[in-house]
Amino acid sequence: MSDEKATAQQDAAAITPDELAALRATYTGCVYPYWDYEKVIKFDDQRRDLWDRIFREERRCKALEAAVKEKHRELLAITGATQ
Repeated sequence: MSDEKATAQQDAAAITPDELAALRATYTGCVYPYWDYEKVIKFDDQRRDLWDRIFREERRCKALEAAVKEKHRELLAITGATQ
């Protein structure tokens, strides 16, 4: 049963050279070379990496500010000063 189903799916998915030629003849959109798509993917990865670095740096700065404020509070508590 599964062999018949797989064969039927392959037959339905197969495209003949004539059908492919007809499809190409009716297509009016742009076709870009593969390396253009590679550039888009590469630059999207670079953009995502840049945003990750920016967000990581922002989190690091927030953590640093919080640590400095905590140390300042501890210093004030030790010296007995008030804010």
